[in-house]
Amino acid sequence: MYNTDCVRTEEIISMIDLNFKKFNFKEENIPELLELMKHDKKMREGKFKFSLIRKLGKATHNIEVDLKLIIDSLKFYINR
Repeated sequence: MYNTDCVRTEEIISMIDLNFKKFNFKEENIPELLELMKHDKKMREGKFKFSLIRKLGKATHNIEVDLKLIIDSLKFYINR
């Protein structure tokens, strides 16, 4: 997986927070969210694919992401 430094990560989080309203959900909703994500157009051969922000203005597309990392990321989002 791609590594980013903490400064860039915080910068990306701040930019997202400034531009998007927080989506509130609970850990118990994660299975339902994962089920909905299976219908995303980037889902290929049963694998989750994402466009990931490397730094502001730069994204990498069609990156396969492990289910555990998706779940951990959703938990991070809930608890921040």
